[in-house]
Amino acid sequence: VVGSSESAWTYWTGVKSRVTLGSGPRGSWHLINNLGYVGYTPSEGNSDKFWPFMTGLEVSHPFGDVTAKGSQWLFHWNLSYTYFGDDIIFSRVPSSTTEITDQWEIGAAFGKREDPVKIWFLGFDRLGMGYRRSSSGDLQGITFIFRSSFEK
Repeated sequence: VVGSSESAWTYWTGVKSRVTLGSGPRGSWHLINNLGYVGYTPSEGNSDKFWPFMTGLEVSHPFGDVTAKGSQWLFHWNLSYTYFGDDIIFSRVPSSTTEITDQWEIGAAFGKREDPVKIWFLGFDRLGMGYRRSSSGDLQGITFIFRSSFEK
């Protein structure tokens, strides 16, 4: 609420890994992992936390012989699974809550091998969309992809 004295801290810490399983002129495969600790501490009310563990694959391969200004276009896709160590609880109305235990994500994007994809004055590693869904189906969403889940 604007003008109120309520506040909250949100924080994340963790370790990420990106291991190349294979790489060459026809593409690359990467195993990605993340183990984190996410917390929320409001000035009023209860604190909350969860321990996400994510594992997945990122694959990049040339998009035929298509080039732009001499730079090869790449097709990127990712598939990942995240398990939340503690359930994430969403309150829909005061008397109804939904607990989310995990999440799947699949995504696809296009990018260039050497150069960023430019839109006006902005540059992106890749541009695409992903779909996220919990195993229960209670959480669903679309994500926009602008770069790898993990830096190269």
